[in-house]
Amino acid sequence: MIKRLTTAQWLQGGATFAAVGLAGMVSIQAVNQRFAANEPRQVETGKSDPAAHDPAAPCIAADGTWRNWSQANVPMLSPKCEDGK
Repeated sequence: MIKRLTTAQWLQGGATFAAVGLAGMVSIQAVNQRFAANEPRQVETGKSDPAAHDPAAPCIAADGTWRNWSQANVPMLSPKCEDGK
C-alpha cells in the first residue's frame, strides 16, 4: 500500500532540494573564481594578451619536473615552461 506524504514531509523535502541546489550554485561560483584567474585573458581580437601570461603559472620543465605547483595533484595538460623569457 502506498503511504501519502504529510505537508511537513513535503516541506522538509522541498527545503532539502532547495538547499542542495543553492549549495551547488555557490560551489560553481567558487570554482569559477578559483580557476578563472589561471586562464589567459583574451583581447577583443581573439588573440591572447601577452601581458596576461603569468611567469609563475604551473608548467613542465624540460627535464619533466613541475614548476610553480604546490598541490599534490598535477594537471595533466599543463604547458611546457618557456625558459629564457
